[in-house]
Amino acid sequence: MPTKVTDDEIMQFCRTTPGWGYEDGELVRYFRFKTFAEGVALITATAILMQKLNCDPRFQLQGTQGSIALRNTNEDGVTDDDIELA
Repeated sequence: MPTKVTDDEIMQFCRTTPGWGYEDGELVRYFRFKTFAEGVALITATAILMQKLNCDPRFQLQGTQGSIALRNTNEDGVTDDDIELA
């Protein structure tokens, strides 16, 4: 069962994990890909892992730019599962 983490834990994670930030209550990471297909491949691979962890990701992909946002809607915030996935 996922456990909601504190804002302090989230900020510590962001300070020690390059590329990740905390915006609007979600862990967020932005990507730039060489091709659109690379972005689709990342989303597909990540989606398989997320389903196993029962995470609720939000993906955005437009051309060669994309982002992923992690937040557990059942727990109303970022959980230890979200941090493990990131």
